Amino acid sequence: MNLIGLPSIVLIVLVMSMSSKAEGFVNPSIKQKSPSSSRNSEMNSQDNETTAGKNEIKALSEADPNDTSIPTLKLGNTISFKNLGPIIINSDGTTMRIDNWDELTEREKEVTWKRISKRNEERKKALFEKQQNEIKEQTQSSE
Repeated sequence: MNLIGLPSIVLIVLVMSMSSKAEGFVNPSIKQKSPSSSRNSEMNSQDNETTAGKNEIKALSEADPNDTSIPTLKLGNTISFKNLGPIIINSDGTTMRIDNWDELTEREKEVTWKRISKRNEERKKALFEKQQNEIKEQTQSSE
């Protein structure tokens, strides 16, 4: 009688594949390093470190208190996100931003702000009316 049958081999392969994902197992038959994959190998080593140190929590590095590029917010102060461009309200209520806002000229930004502000007001009004109608329909159908 054969001790290792086909179901046993399938089970062994399945267990090995599961443990390779969980423990960072590397198949020795696959070449891991090539000149073009140095970035991928760095990412894999970071993944392996993350997997190996699941219980270890790494602290963030301290910010430089003299760095003026990092905005700070103190109680009572506000931060302006105007440099990111306007938030666009879509007709279904979702929002988005303009991807190339930083590439627009000042004139293009002015025109865009005006158009989007007007359109956003119209869309907010339409969405609010739609919501109110849905509420009325729900209350009428429940009575």
